[in-house]
Amino acid sequence: MPKQHLTVRGVDNLRAPKSGRIEIWDASKPGFGVRMSSAGIKSWVVMYRVAGKAGNNRGRITLGRVGDQPPALTLADARERAETILAKARGGIDPARKKIAASAAASPGDITFRWLATEYMDRKCPTIVRGEEIKRLINVALMPTWGDLPLAEIRKRHARDILDEMWTERPAAGLFLLETIKSIFNWGLRNRDEELESVGVVANPLQFLEPEADRVKRDRVLSHDEIRALWPVWSAMGYPFGDVMKLLLLTGARRDEIGALQRDEIDWDNRWIKLSPDRNKSDRHFLLPLSDTAIQILESAPDFEEGSFVFSTTGGRRPVSGFSKPKDDARDQSGIDGWSYHDLRRTLRTELSRLKVDPIVRERVINHAPRGLDAIYDQFDYLDGKRESLQAWADELRTILKPRPTPSSADNVVTMPRRNAGAA
Repeated sequence: MPKQHLTVRGVDNLRAPKSGRIEIWDASKPGFGVRMSSAGIKSWVVMYRVAGKAGNNRGRITLGRVGDQPPALTLADARERAETILAKARGGIDPARKKIAASAAASPGDITFRWLATEYMDRKCPTIVRGEEIKRLINVALMPTWGDLPLAEIRKRHARDILDEMWTERPAAGLFLLETIKSIFNWGLRNRDEELESVGVVANPLQFLEPEADRVKRDRVLSHDEIRALWPVWSAMGYPFGDVMKLLLLTGARRDEIGALQRDEIDWDNRWIKLSPDRNKSDRHFLLPLSDTAIQILESAPDFEEGSFVFSTTGGRRPVSGFSKPKDDARDQSGIDGWSYHDLRRTLRTELSRLKVDPIVRERVINHAPRGLDAIYDQFDYLDGKRESLQAWADELRTILKPRPTPSSADNVVTMPRRNAGAA
C-alpha cells in the first residue's frame, strides 16, 4: 500500500484513478489514510487491529469526506479522530462496536443521508453494473434536497415529494429512483447497522412505498389564459414557492435546479446561473442566462447569513422541500387544475417554438444534451442565442400578463345602415 506524509495540498492534488479506487496511507500515523474513487470522491479512512483479540481482530472505519465544510472533515480533524480510534484499538476495545466512528455521532442529526449515500456510492456502486449511472442519479436527484437530512427524519413523504411528478413525466426514471433509494437504506441496514441503530433507524422507512399504477405520459402545456390566472396567485404566495414557480416558467429549468439553487451558482455580473455537472442532467457545466424579470426575482430573495441556498425555509441551510402543497394551493386559488412543475418547463419550450427560436437554441435553453456526432463535435454553447430567446420570452410574458381592456358600452354599439337611405 502506498505511503506518504499526508498534507492538505497533497490530498487536494490527488488524481482520481480511471476505475475502482486508490488508498494512500499516512507515513506519520500508521493506519490513517485517504481513499479516492474514480468519481473523484475523497474520504478519510482508518484501519486498526484490536490488541488481545483473537480471530478477526482487524477493522476499517470511514471517518468522513475530505473537505473543510461540515459535514466534511479537515485533515487535522480526521487525524484526531483516527488517533482516538487507534488508541481504543490499542487498549483492546473494538472501535466499531463502541460507535466511535465520526459518522456515528451520538446525536441522530449527525448521521445524514449524505453520509449513507456516500458510503453506498464508495463501497457498493463500484461492484454493480450500473454503478456510475446510479452515482450520478444520487448526486443530481437526491443530494441537493436530501443531502443534509438526518436519516432518522426521512419519511415516505420526502420520497413522494420527489417522485409524484416523475410517475407521470418519466415513470421508468421514477421507478429506478425509488429502487435506488430503497437499495441505499437496505445496504446501510446490512453494512452500517450499528451506526443506523445508534440514531434509531432499524428499518427501511420506504419499505412499503410502492410505485403508482396507470401512469400516462404528459403533454400538458399552460395556455395564456391559464398563465394569466396563475401568475398573480404565485405573486401573492411570494417567497419561496411562488418565486420558484415563476422562475421555472421563465427559465425552463428543472424543479430541483431552481429549488436547490445556491448563491455561488449565480453570476450577477454575467447575469447567468452556472450549474456544475452534478447539479444537472447533461453531465457538463451548464450556463443558464437570466432575463430581466428573472434577475428581479432572484434579487428580491433574502441573503441568509448561515446558509447558501437561495430558496429555503431553514435560513439557507437546506433548500426548500414539500413542493406538493404549494402547487395544490396555487391550483385551489387560481382554479387551474391538472398541471405539474414539469409542465412549466414544457410550456417554456413550446413558447420558444411559437416565437420562432432556432431549434438548436430551444434545446440548449432547456439543457437537452446533444446527440450523436453533435455530442462530440458541436461544443458551441449558444449562450447569446439562449440569452436572447429567454429575454424574448420574458418580454412576451409581460405582454401576456397585461390586463385586457374592458369593453366599454360604446364599443358594443354597432351602427346600422338607415332604412331607405338615399331614397328620394
